[in-house]
Amino acid sequence: MIEKNVPVPALVSLGPKKYPFSDMDVGDSFFWKYEKGKAKKSIRNAAYMHGKRYGKTFVSRSEPSGVRIWRIE
Repeated sequence: MIEKNVPVPALVSLGPKKYPFSDMDVGDSFFWKYEKGKAKKSIRNAAYMHGKRYGKTFVSRSEPSGVRIWRIE
């Protein structure tokens, strides 16, 4: 059955964001310590996908205990 004039509910927040990509300005960076048992490239993939979706560019560099992510565009 088709219904008319049913309002669209507001978006529900999925909770706090795991990574601060959307809060970053060009030149900002953050360090992410590797979590035991987690793939090291998952944060890099997340940065890439966020950048692709929102038109931003990120670069990452490995450090001894984690990875640093910079927003460059």
